[in-house]
Formats: sequence, C-alpha cells, structure tokens
Amino acid sequence: MGTICFKNYVTFFIPASGTAYFAQGPDDRFHGAVTVTVHPTEGVGGLATRYLEVRQMATRRQIRPAGAYDTFLDIVVRNNAPVGGTGVSSWVVYTSVVTP
Repeated sequence: MGTICFKNYVTFFIPASGTAYFAQGPDDRFHGAVTVTVHPTEGVGGLATRYLEVRQMATRRQIRPAGAYDTFLDIVVRNNAPVGGTGVSSWVVYTSVVTP
C-alpha cells in the first residue's frame, strides 16, 4: 500500500456563490481511496477572504476502442462567497490516492 499526491494549479473564474467543473486524468493511478482539497491562491493574507470547497468528486472510467479504459476524476468546486462577494480565478487542487 502507498500514497500518491498530486498538486495542480487551476486558473479559471468562479463567481461568488458559483461552481466550476473540471476533470483530472486520464491517470491509471486513480484507484483506491481518493481525497481532493482546494486552496485559493489569491486573497490569502490580504483583505479579502476566499472560501472554496470541493462540492463533489467522482471517479469515471471511459472505455477506449481496444477494450481498455481510462480513469478520470470529475471534480466540482464551489466558491462559498455570498452573492455580491468576490470571485476566485485561481486555486490549487491537492489530490491524494491511497493505493491498494
């Protein structure tokens, strides 16, 4: 058993009270127990506070023509700033996989 960790920078805009969907993969190492966290890269230590959460994460297998498959993580992130609050345009996604 082992643990694999990924760090990915994401740069697209999520408005206040908005959500964004993206996928990680394909990667054959996405088997086992998976955790995903997000951390904003802007506004930290400044006047504006950013609240991000991983709303949903799911694994997806997509069949290839030869009968094999690719494994993806589908991730939904929510900006929990109230309506009229501040949007977020960049964050870091940390993914950990505990392999069997």
